[in-house]
Amino acid sequence: LLFLPLMSISLPTLALTLCEEHSKAFAAALGWLGDWMRSAWLTVLRLSLERSGAAFIKWGQWAATRPDIFPRAMCTALHSLHDAV
Repeated sequence: LLFLPLMSISLPTLALTLCEEHSKAFAAALGWLGDWMRSAWLTVLRLSLERSGAAFIKWGQWAATRPDIFPRAMCTALHSLHDAV
């Protein structure tokens, strides 16, 4: 129950990013709208982590260092948690 807000934000981001990375046709069909949606979701994810407290910020910092687990776009967006917080 505690992680429900985080999961509700991060799962669509992961799904959208993974679909675009693995399917060139999907990415081409979305075009600029897909880029905008991904950017918006990643921004919302980062801001939500910042406002959720120290434990969530620490999770975001850890996730930013793991491009082998998470999409690179997500790691790049969360990397600002190292500098900004």
